[in-house]
Amino acid sequence: MDIGKFSVILPLIVAAVTDKIATEYHLDENVAIEKLYSTQLYSYLEDEKTKMWHYSADNIFDLYKTETETGKLGFPNIEVNHMSKTMQFKVFCIEQYKNKHNMTGAETVKMFKEFGVFDYLGSFFDVLHSTGAKYIVEDIDMFIEARQ
Repeated sequence: MDIGKFSVILPLIVAAVTDKIATEYHLDENVAIEKLYSTQLYSYLEDEKTKMWHYSADNIFDLYKTETETGKLGFPNIEVNHMSKTMQFKVFCIEQYKNKHNMTGAETVKMFKEFGVFDYLGSFFDVLHSTGAKYIVEDIDMFIEARQ
């Protein structure tokens, strides 16, 4: 995200989290602001590269609570064990393909559906998932080209 957009969204997120801190801990706004800004969490939040601003205010508040209670900053666990390997692979392929071809995710999914790429990836998962991203994108390109 460009710095201009980030500088607009960050205050909204910080205000929502600060409000939650003030409400949950019955603190004055200024005290809540001081408490949030003095955490390691805030240093991560203000760094656009960490993408912590993607989390909801509730998730960020939970991280705040954890840090203030334990002294350690933990990150939300994203559970991937229940996801099928082929689904993870298909999503990986979508992301690699869209980045390589400067497409949106929606455009890529539409194209994959139109040309049967999802079925192809599922059928050849065992072979393809062990290759590199560059090879996979080139292979998908050849697959689509053969069906045009």
